[in-house]
Amino acid sequence: SLVGSEMCIRDRFLTCASYYGTGSSAVTDLISEYDGVDNLTDYEFRFLHDPYGVRDLQYYLIDNPNRHNSGFGLKKFIKYTKFLEGNALFKRYRHFLGDAFATETKKYVDSLITTSFNAYWQYDLLERGKTYYFFSRLFYKIFRKDLFVKNIKTYVCNVDKDYFIERTKEYAEGIFKNALTSPDNFLMVDQIVPSSNIEDFLPYFNDIRIFLVDRDPRDLYLSEKYVWHEGVVPASPEEFVEWYKYCRKDQKRYIENENVCFLRFEDMIYDYENTKRKIVRFAGMDEERHVNPLSKFNPEISKKNTKLYLKYPQEKENIKIIEERL
Repeated sequence: SLVGSEMCIRDRFLTCASYYGTGSSAVTDLISEYDGVDNLTDYEFRFLHDPYGVRDLQYYLIDNPNRHNSGFGLKKFIKYTKFLEGNALFKRYRHFLGDAFATETKKYVDSLITTSFNAYWQYDLLERGKTYYFFSRLFYKIFRKDLFVKNIKTYVCNVDKDYFIERTKEYAEGIFKNALTSPDNFLMVDQIVPSSNIEDFLPYFNDIRIFLVDRDPRDLYLSEKYVWHEGVVPASPEEFVEWYKYCRKDQKRYIENENVCFLRFEDMIYDYENTKRKIVRFAGMDEERHVNPLSKFNPEISKKNTKLYLKYPQEKENIKIIEERL
C-alpha cells in the first residue's frame, strides 16, 4: 500500500492495447489532459507479454514446470529484463523509472527461486552459440568430460500459481509506485497488456481498465505504405488482409470483457464529445477534471490521418480488395 493511503497502485492502472498503428496514442494523449492522471507517455511497457516476459515465465514455472523449465525460463527472463533496463546510450525503462525496474526485478526473481545449484542442459550450451555447443559436445564425445561447461547455474522455482500471481502483482506495483505523484491518481501505462489473450493478464492486477483501439484498415494500409515505412505491415493488399485478420483473432471475446473498452480511432475524431465521455466514465475519472482540453489530442488536427483512401486514387484497386475482404 502507498504511504498515507489504503489504495494500492495496483487498483489504479489504465492502459491502451492496440494492433500497431491503430491510434491508441490518441487515447493516451486525451487522458493525459485530465488532472489526477500520471501518464508515462506512449512508451510501451511490454514486460508482461513480450517473449520471455512474465506470462512466458508463468508457463515455465507454473503451467509446465518440467525439470528443466524453471531454470531455463528464469534465465531467459533475467536476460530479457536486463535489456529492458537500458544503459547510458539507450535508457529504455530507466528513463521513466530510474532504478525501480532493476531493483524490483531482482526482488521479484529472488522471491520465486527456492534453490539454485550448478547444472546445465543442452539449451544452456546453445545459448552460448552454435559453435560453442558443437565443440563442447564434440569434446564430451571424445573425452567423456564436460571441460567446456563450468559454473553454469540453474534454478528451481517450486511455487504455486497463487503465490506467483501475488508476487507478480507486487512486482508491477513496485515498478511503478514512484511514478504515481498522488495515491488518488490514476496511472496511464501504455501497452502493459496485449491486444490478444487479454484475460490471461488480468490476474496480475487488482483492477485495470483497458482501452482496445482499432482503426479503418484502409488507412492503416496506406499509412504504412506512404507515411511510416516501418516494414511491419505487408505491402500487398492480399497479404495485408490476412495479417489484419490474424492480429484480430477472437477480438469479439476481448471486446465483451468488462475490463475492456473498445474504441475506434475515427470515433475519437468525428464523434469526439461522446467518445470522450465514454472513455472518462469507463476509466472512473471525473469529467470535471479535464483541465487541459485539446492540448494533447486535437481531433481537428488528427483528421488529416483519416480517410487516406481519398488522397491516393492510384490505390483504388488495392483499396477495393481490402474493402471487399474486410
